[in-house]
Amino acid sequence: MCKSLDEVYLKGLIDTLAKNDRIFSSEIQFQLELSMLLEKDYRDNVYVESQSQDKEYTDIAVETSKNNFVLIELKFKTPDKQDLKNHKDIVYTNTKNGRKVHVYPMGACDEGSFLFWKDVERLEGFVIRKPRKPFIFDDTSKVYKAFAIILSNDCKYWQSHPKSLASNFFLPDKETIFNDRFWKIAIDKGTGKKIDGKKKNKGEIIEIKSEKDAIRFDCINKKPVQIRGKYETVWNDYNTSNVKANLASFNFRYLIFVIEN
Repeated sequence: MCKSLDEVYLKGLIDTLAKNDRIFSSEIQFQLELSMLLEKDYRDNVYVESQSQDKEYTDIAVETSKNNFVLIELKFKTPDKQDLKNHKDIVYTNTKNGRKVHVYPMGACDEGSFLFWKDVERLEGFVIRKPRKPFIFDDTSKVYKAFAIILSNDCKYWQSHPKSLASNFFLPDKETIFNDRFWKIAIDKGTGKKIDGKKKNKGEIIEIKSEKDAIRFDCINKKPVQIRGKYETVWNDYNTSNVKANLASFNFRYLIFVIEN
């Protein structure tokens, strides 16, 4: 009998990866190694990069019983190049076998946080809003639960950034979030038009709280992210016992959001 695919079970799988000193250089590697652990319990019922009827792809889908699915979306995020103190990457070395993993900077933590919330919004579309279907080829399948997971060694993700135009998207540790996420923009006080670059520091900061606002200020890519669930930002340490980095303060942590009715 398969184990219950809940938050405790998933946390156990990720902790197993950490216990085995697994460090990843990309999101796809994280996706594949997590799916391999899932296959030990769910065998042929684990699907990677499945296409849904909205023509988008889900990282992992697991059929836990006939036609009933759990979806999992993953994010893997690393620091900005400027944070690496003139190093081109962070090198994690396994002190037992000498294996080295080079993790390269991604940066753009504001955009990364926004994309994590977009994952949450999309998964809510399967579980809460409905009637989205997880597979393009199957009309009978149903999604009863989903998980959004982010693994990062960039501390900016679990800190507050009140001065950022993306402050509403960050994921400060130990907070409860239950409403829509939105961007802020700077507008010229005279013309009322959006301004970018260094000039935005002199502009008036406003919040884009509706699609109408996004259209009005010509920033349709900054529509609010609609959230219906309630989420706790509990970051967990990704504890690898035998791995050391060439740069301090870049330990991995992970966060799991559960999306369910």
